[in-house]
Amino acid sequence: MIPRVEERLTGAFASLPVPLKQGGAVDLDGLGEIVERVLMRGIRGLLVLADATEAAQLTPEERDRVVAQTVQRAEKRATVIAGLHTSNAARAVDEGKGFRDLGADGLLVSLEEESAELSAGELLTPVIAHFTAIVRDVGLPTLYHHVPSDLSLSPEEVGDLFAEVTLVGIRNGTPNASDVRAQIRAVGRPISMFTSRSYHCLECLAAGGVGAMCPIATVMPLTARRLIEKHRASNDSGAKDAESRLERARPFVTTTVPNESVHLPLTEALAAVGIVGPAVSRQLAVVLSDVRRKTIRDLARELVEL
Repeated sequence: MIPRVEERLTGAFASLPVPLKQGGAVDLDGLGEIVERVLMRGIRGLLVLADATEAAQLTPEERDRVVAQTVQRAEKRATVIAGLHTSNAARAVDEGKGFRDLGADGLLVSLEEESAELSAGELLTPVIAHFTAIVRDVGLPTLYHHVPSDLSLSPEEVGDLFAEVTLVGIRNGTPNASDVRAQIRAVGRPISMFTSRSYHCLECLAAGGVGAMCPIATVMPLTARRLIEKHRASNDSGAKDAESRLERARPFVTTTVPNESVHLPLTEALAAVGIVGPAVSRQLAVVLSDVRRKTIRDLARELVEL
């Protein structure tokens, strides 16, 4: 019997970039190659459209095609989670239903920056209403994407959110484990707590988390998976070695200019070893400099697991 989605929300998930062709069209074949590559290396969790900046550059129809391609190429070999990024509940529900009908197993939901403009006293009520509508009307297991720069919920407010809405987990975008511990404590029931950074995975696991949903797992799937396996086997030195190697890949997910997707340098790393074409952004002001492109490509030839 195949475990329920909630039981599969653990371990290393690869957060997939959406490659673009030189003309700006979505490279669905390239996306399919990325999916196949990580699955062949033992990754059993895929996260697509996780980056709000990248997703906003795509039309709704393109986002649907991205989810459909990911599900099709996964062929039920992995759990597929799709990202939703809008503060409009009706749009979120409609898009979530579309992802559900295309075969996505679950949703990762974040809110746009205008939500952060609300005062602390005004914030929680619309957030609860937003998540309630998605969980009720879409009917897929749903995770809360904790991105403090967009939506600064305190641990207590996270606890209130989970008390009101049957969410199954959190992808935590903070750089330290104290927030992870505080959120787990505030929720007060078993959830799947993930870090968004593979190189902070051991801190997350030590705090009660279950794994990482990270773009670096796309370029280093064997190491991301090995970290979890070594930790579960109580092989501390092996787990730390794997995490140190993932730490070296941090430039692949580091942004340097406003509105740059974290997946742009990651795509360039994949391009360096011939998996996809050179990284392209639809925002003309967002380009990789020649120096940065060379730095990423040189590091990719050393770290990307073929």
